[in-house]
Amino acid sequence: MLTQTSLYALRALAYLVEHRDHEPILAREIDQATGVPGNYLSKIMHALGTAGLLSAERGKHGGYRLARDPAQIRVLDVVTLFQNVDQMRRCVLGKAFCSDEDPCRIHHQWKPVADSMFRFLEHTTLADLRGELLLV
Repeated sequence: MLTQTSLYALRALAYLVEHRDHEPILAREIDQATGVPGNYLSKIMHALGTAGLLSAERGKHGGYRLARDPAQIRVLDVVTLFQNVDQMRRCVLGKAFCSDEDPCRIHHQWKPVADSMFRFLEHTTLADLRGELLLV
């Protein structure tokens, strides 16, 4: 359901949450700890910084740190930077107009799954994920 980029972003952010009381963290440390490839991580961190979720400090003691409290960053805020969340709610069979009134054959099975996934993204914060994401 989540793209690899979204999963990588969540892994990197979870690492920053776990090490939030430390100095800024180098990208090299994040990629080694999380298994996110360095070049990919750099693009992800740039997008997270542009969105105001991270701050980057340059120089000898530079690195990344969270720009906001983890309890204020929803998983949805992260995931929407890297994928269209509304596509998760689309008809699995590709029907252009699939609704409760005009459902496809599996609409009533898929809708609770999609709604549950969206609720998770909307109501779960980085603080909730603390210590729960698998880090390599």
